[in-house]
Amino acid sequence: MKTHIKMGVAVFLLSILSVAGIKSPKIKAEMIDSFPKFYEITDVEIDGHTYQAIMYSINENSGKGKKEIRLLGLHTEEDTIYIPESIDGMPVTSVGGGTYFACENTKNFTEAQTKEKRYLLWSADPNKEYKEVVLPSTLKVVGSRCFSAVKINKVVVPKQVIYMGGGTGLKEVVIQGQDTTIGIQAFEKGRLQKITFPKKYHGKLEYRAFSGSQIESFVWPDHSSSNGWRKIGTSLFNGCKKLKKVTFPKYLDYVYIPSGCFSDCKKLKQLTFPRNIDKVIYKYMGVSDNQPYGPRKLVFKGKNTRLRGLKAAEFLNSNRVGKKYKIDLKKKDLLTTIKVVAPKKSKAIQYAKKAYRIQKIYKNSSVDNDLWKDLWHEYGKKGYKLAKVKWSYLK
Repeated sequence: MKTHIKMGVAVFLLSILSVAGIKSPKIKAEMIDSFPKFYEITDVEIDGHTYQAIMYSINENSGKGKKEIRLLGLHTEEDTIYIPESIDGMPVTSVGGGTYFACENTKNFTEAQTKEKRYLLWSADPNKEYKEVVLPSTLKVVGSRCFSAVKINKVVVPKQVIYMGGGTGLKEVVIQGQDTTIGIQAFEKGRLQKITFPKKYHGKLEYRAFSGSQIESFVWPDHSSSNGWRKIGTSLFNGCKKLKKVTFPKYLDYVYIPSGCFSDCKKLKQLTFPRNIDKVIYKYMGVSDNQPYGPRKLVFKGKNTRLRGLKAAEFLNSNRVGKKYKIDLKKKDLLTTIKVVAPKKSKAIQYAKKAYRIQKIYKNSSVDNDLWKDLWHEYGKKGYKLAKVKWSYLK
């Protein structure tokens, strides 16, 4: 089989003009070497918008006997990026998430000279800032970390999009679908400052979706007790140093806050839960008196909101803690915040009075790898110190 596949031709009708004698121009699509059904188009106009280059692949296994387009990248000098609705009569149903090895054989999609080491899929100039990226009504999927190595100020994600893979280049995102999934590490360490969801959004937020981003505020999704723990990924906002406000709407009934969700969120001082919430589950956050990088106060407005942390043995227990040091963790509830404020005789206060917090976190200075220095709980009596959770009545 030949490694290099010569040029193929794909005919695309740009427009049907009413002026007699004028024919629609043809688009010449060049097949990318070594990658059958991967194509590159150069210098083309589609629906009134000009593109210096477009790269895409054809999916013939859609299950409906129809061919669909996965758009892998495009370059335009316009101020807004418009994703075409179709190419050669085939609908564009997904963007990004492509085979980056194919870029090595293209004429226009080169590797960015940035820390990300990603290909310049959306702009030939990584310093150019676009006003917006406009997504077509045919789109269903935005691939994993799709819009990276580019600067885009805004994107509105239509209702029919089931998966939003994000990207480090997006600054503001508007989600219109109530069950659109936000992918793994979608905006991690990116430009994202604001994301807006529709009322009673109940989609899945996957692992580290917003971790290390520039996000400043967030409205919590509407999940039920039967599936909430499945729909919120761990370390969701880990390292979001500008996050200072999380809002829990009054219509919520259940809140599940996963492990590491707000760890190292230095500006997020407290979380306030409205009176209508029935239950709040609060997992490990790595907050202690000497490591105050996360919510240090939980405020409850209602008397009937049930609060649950985690069993100390569930997190702290290990061969060193449980066997070598003989520390009794069986009856200890762990709540990794400093103080709980709630009405007198409330369920939250009752739980806080019996719960323990982590008073001190010690790091193992003998370990060279920074990743392992935080595994303080593996060092028994030398690794942690517990104290009772502080509490006070809501005034």
